[in-house]
Amino acid sequence: MVVKPEFELRAEEANPAESFNFFMKNSVLIRLLTLTITAVGLLVVSGRGQSILTDDFDGANFSTNWSSAAPFSDSRMYLGNSAANFENRGRLLTTFNLPTSYIVEGSFKLLGSSYDQFAIFLRTDGEVAPPGSFYRGVGVLFQVRTGDQGATGINNVKLFDSVLGEVRTDFPISVGISYSFKIINTATNVSLYLANAAYPTLTMATTNRFGNLIGIQNREGSAGGSGISANSVTALDYIYVTNTDTTLPNICTPHKATATPVLVNGFVVGATITDSGCGYTNAPLVLIQGGGGAGATATATINNGTVTTVNIVSAGSGYSTNPAPKIVIASPPFEPSVGIAVSRVNVTQHVTLGRNYVLESSADLATWSATGQAFTAVSENYTNEFVVGQTGQFFRLREVP
Repeated sequence: MVVKPEFELRAEEANPAESFNFFMKNSVLIRLLTLTITAVGLLVVSGRGQSILTDDFDGANFSTNWSSAAPFSDSRMYLGNSAANFENRGRLLTTFNLPTSYIVEGSFKLLGSSYDQFAIFLRTDGEVAPPGSFYRGVGVLFQVRTGDQGATGINNVKLFDSVLGEVRTDFPISVGISYSFKIINTATNVSLYLANAAYPTLTMATTNRFGNLIGIQNREGSAGGSGISANSVTALDYIYVTNTDTTLPNICTPHKATATPVLVNGFVVGATITDSGCGYTNAPLVLIQGGGGAGATATATINNGTVTTVNIVSAGSGYSTNPAPKIVIASPPFEPSVGIAVSRVNVTQHVTLGRNYVLESSADLATWSATGQAFTAVSENYTNEFVVGQTGQFFRLREVP
């Protein structure tokens, strides 16, 4: 559709050599505008939940909310520097049962070596297995490197279920640096947010429950020390547990979720969510495209407007890692939008008979170019049509000798 607003050029007789700006009839300087109707962001507000457990570890002794354990002769659990310090497989375990759903927030720092590990077990019964570690639960593990010879920051953060397995991602963790975390535990999902991230770093769907306790421990790699100890030390600065979300009010701008596939021998066996999106009201369509293979299908699970899980329905076959297949997740519902732009314009020039003029145009009000040859007015009114993309959106009339 061509929109042709009516305009008028006004020239002041007092100074005929001066440039005349192009005005609309209401005398407002014209710039052709684009009208766009966009979706409105959703305001998501939730208050701080009721506290279940709050510990800043500032006292001389551990509170009665915890039982501590130091399983080996060189293991220790102690308070110092406003932190709970775990040394060589030191452990903490809550002394009371937690509800089904809760949020865990805290901050930790690895202080020993690049082989250190720090784990938080949710839904655990607190049982330990030789050589002195929790082994049943659902939780998260942080480490600098994966394995004794693994590269740092590669697959070094994981969510795990001691029956279902684990999902991993890359996150740069260094010795001596504090990292904040938030774990959202519901009856069906566990999501990890690292370093105040707006979207989950990792998400795992699981309904398994081995107990109702929280267990915390550090571990070590076998390199750099004995098979039991590699001088592993972790400081937990604080831990807060609440029964509802503790996020501050924030603006949720609806946008599509993104994920990457996990491939094993040409099969799509899993997916890592890289952006949970926002604004979903129903589970979106998920497509697996490219990569040279065929047959892989997936569905999505949503919670509170975000995609929490991409479920592989069929692994397909024949997929390559170069190029790898792509997971395409449909956008959340959005308001249809319309853009209106003026493509052509009629410029009417009201001039004085017998005088000479040139009509000029500009895209930025700084550089002006003649739209045609100078002319001598033989009529008081001239109308010309211009393509705005070629001339620019500003016009002026200039009298010339």
